[in-house]
Amino acid sequence: MGHLFDVVVGGDEHEKQKPEPDLLLLALERLGASPADAAYVGDSPFDMQAARAAGMYAVGVGWGGIHGGESLTDADTVVHAPEELLAVL
Repeated sequence: MGHLFDVVVGGDEHEKQKPEPDLLLLALERLGASPADAAYVGDSPFDMQAARAAGMYAVGVGWGGIHGGESLTDADTVVHAPEELLAVL
């Protein structure tokens, strides 16, 4: 499945974890991209906090099962179905 992604960053690659932005910034560095041109899609408040701290557009998804969309208050936008995601990106 790895061939479907340009970059994969694992939690073992940095000592700081979400909500710290370090792993997101590492992925951007490997992609040669800037935070202002990137969006981070996640299903937890920690994902949204990390995206904000990295300077990325934060897209919350309400179907993760652990955190509902109402807990994603730091998101720039929240989508509630996978088909909504493409319209936001």
